[in-house]
Amino acid sequence: MDRQRTPAAIASAQSGTKQRGTSNPGAGQQRIERALRAWRLSEAKRRMVLAFRIFSDRALVSMASNAPRNEAELLAVQGIEAGIVKKYGAQIFRLVKGTS
Repeated sequence: MDRQRTPAAIASAQSGTKQRGTSNPGAGQQRIERALRAWRLSEAKRRMVLAFRIFSDRALVSMASNAPRNEAELLAVQGIEAGIVKKYGAQIFRLVKGTS
């Protein structure tokens, strides 16, 4: 028996990540989350690693909901350490600012 795939499942499969439910996120949060997912996948491909090696889905969703604008706010996200801030912080801040 064939199952029909939903657009969300297709997008998830194409992005290489599982969709994590968030409790009714706003439009701005959804834009930030999509931008972060796309950037993370691109960065993972460039570095030839799995996307979760850049940062976890949980950290991504938390970043989308909190929209960190500086290092202290980004470090407050569970799963984000100083090395990630140093390596990717500027790119994350640009994405958050450009999509919020």
